[in-house]
Amino acid sequence: MASNVIERTPTTGLVRKIGMAAAIAVIGNLIVFFASNALIDGSLEAAGPGMATPEAIGAAAVVVASIVPVSLGVMFLALAERMGRLRLGVAVVAVIAIVSIGGPLSSAPDTGSAIGLSVMHLVAGGAAIAPFRR
Repeated sequence: MASNVIERTPTTGLVRKIGMAAAIAVIGNLIVFFASNALIDGSLEAAGPGMATPEAIGAAAVVVASIVPVSLGVMFLALAERMGRLRLGVAVVAVIAIVSIGGPLSSAPDTGSAIGLSVMHLVAGGAAIAPFRR
């Protein structure tokens, strides 16, 4: 007789943590995105390397830019947890989130975009850490 019970493996736990963190990051960053757009009465803009003029950032870019780094952060923290170094891993992710604010602060054409994008970086860092709360 077949069983409907899903066997729990380390991989299913990791996938669950990535899904949870990605959902937190996407929802949080979309809230910041729409609130920032409403507050600055326009759209968030940023200029990347080699770009002469800043370009508007869309919701799709926010979703992708939330999922990819958060997934990498969760995988890094899962490895740190397996090695018994979770506290150090959390500190590293937090420092990376804080230091990464330098990008929006230096590339955003206006204060509203700089603040909105900086908050998104902090939301992503917090989202990566959230599944490892005890």
